[in-house]
Amino acid sequence: MAREIAETGLAEDVYASSLAETDRRPRQTSPSSEITSERALEIPADMLAQSYLITKTRLAVLAMVQDTDIEMVTPEGRIDQSNSGTFRQIFEHRLSVYRETIEQRGYPSDLAGEYSVQTVTSSCASSGSMLFAGASEAIFAKLTITQAGFEITLTGTVAANHAEGLREDFDLPFEGVVVEHSLAFTDFANSDLFYLGEVVEGTIEIRPDPAVLDSWPAWASPPRRKDLENCLLVLRRDQ
Repeated sequence: MAREIAETGLAEDVYASSLAETDRRPRQTSPSSEITSERALEIPADMLAQSYLITKTRLAVLAMVQDTDIEMVTPEGRIDQSNSGTFRQIFEHRLSVYRETIEQRGYPSDLAGEYSVQTVTSSCASSGSMLFAGASEAIFAKLTITQAGFEITLTGTVAANHAEGLREDFDLPFEGVVVEHSLAFTDFANSDLFYLGEVVEGTIEIRPDPAVLDSWPAWASPPRRKDLENCLLVLRRDQ
């Protein structure tokens, strides 16, 4: 009997619906017919960044479960051994188009460096996010952004004296993408939880995406929508 897992990164990207019909199976076997650069150019920058992260996550999960009896449950249908090759082609093609589109639209290349918390609203403490809650509780000894093209990583270094039993500092990495002046990050502990941000006059403003609550099961103690909507973290670059 096949085992079933819910895919990490269940959020639906902007082209997920093009793969879904009443049978929830791929409509075509050729990825070339699924998405074009022209269509991708019309996507808002933050949605493009988020869609890139979602598709990258799906490919990573697919690689882990291929050649097993595990079925992945995604917004586009079930993925098993009978159709994993088709989905892999579709996701690889989609990721390639997103990558080319991001390169075409451009992005700031100078985000790398160390940052400090300039502002964090009180509701961030109840956001269910390691990043926002950590910033609220001032547990980060430093916040660092590294950048490789349009892919960025925001790393929060937790000081050992903020947690009992810790002997040394440790890092919490949040992978992200920057498109034009918009950003998207995933939470390493919950890849359904996205952060959307913007580069604004030397600062970076980041908010949680409340859309995660649309698929967050009640038994899993979701944060309140009000807390997510009112949460804002502003980072300033250290001189």
